[in-house]
Amino acid sequence: VGGVTDTLYNSARGMRTDYDGNILAVHFDAVYRLDYKTGAGLAKVIPTTGVTLTAPAVDAQGNLFTAPVIPPAAIKIFDKDFNFLGNAVDSSVGFSRSFEVGKDGNTIYWCGYTTHAVYKYTRPDEFSAFAVTDTLLKGFDCESVVWDPNGTQLWFSAGSYNDLPNRFPGATTFWKPNVWYAYDPATKEVVDWIEWQLNTPASVNERPRGIAFSPNRNIAYVLCFGASDYPIVQKFMRVGTSVEGRESNWAYVETFQLFQNYPNPFNPQTTIPFSLQKQGRVQVVVFDMMGRQVATLVDQMMAPGSHNLTFDATGLATGTYYYRLKFENEVLTKRMLFVK
Repeated sequence: VGGVTDTLYNSARGMRTDYDGNILAVHFDAVYRLDYKTGAGLAKVIPTTGVTLTAPAVDAQGNLFTAPVIPPAAIKIFDKDFNFLGNAVDSSVGFSRSFEVGKDGNTIYWCGYTTHAVYKYTRPDEFSAFAVTDTLLKGFDCESVVWDPNGTQLWFSAGSYNDLPNRFPGATTFWKPNVWYAYDPATKEVVDWIEWQLNTPASVNERPRGIAFSPNRNIAYVLCFGASDYPIVQKFMRVGTSVEGRESNWAYVETFQLFQNYPNPFNPQTTIPFSLQKQGRVQVVVFDMMGRQVATLVDQMMAPGSHNLTFDATGLATGTYYYRLKFENEVLTKRMLFVK
């Protein structure tokens, strides 16, 4: 950025699409603007040195909103060139991982998940102060939120088995863990939902930390955070239009699976199993801890069904390696240990 090489390795907290289609990525206390075509750094801002940030938010004018993970600290506003405009809120409440803003920049949807609700801050215009004007989705321990591509629905995660929903004082609610609910700000109603497919029942290591949509709104990608080796991204496809949000409009799509290698640890050979639901081009490569590719196991069209590949680590150093399966532009990665 600005001729200075930077490495995005530290405490990645989230990303957001910028007003012009580029990528806003948060790492620790910094926000980076990345060219969506090349990945090149375009700009960088550190709102407060040493203060860990949530995922950012941006309005239609390109104004950037930043906020802290740990309260109390300011929610800040920067213009599209990352010049500081002022504090939107002087002191945040509740631990947070993500928040959103209205496209006009006059509404903040604050997801302090330890407050067990979503606080709505509003202001009459850009020259006025923000104030809390409503408490939404009581019982939510929200860790991720995004507008749908039409800008008409906000998708909020309700909580996880690590931070259970339905704990707002005085409110009786029945929200489910590991579910993202679509909220219509115009009607103040929940109109749809997507449910994460747990790899382990009631797992505290599968926390709903991200959601994104294809431009046509027909495909959703959701991801979880936790100390586990499960695939962190799941794909859902829109399959219908329900009435009054009584049924989910989304179906889980699983076109391929990548399994744990065996034996693990291994010396010097191990088997990598995977399965395909349909024919397609498959690439399986192995990387070392430094991200260097050490082997390509397959790169060709393959038939549906179960498959096994053999990896031979003869000549390589003892250590941790990663094997990555790419199928139709989707990727799964797992870890293995080579011990001589």
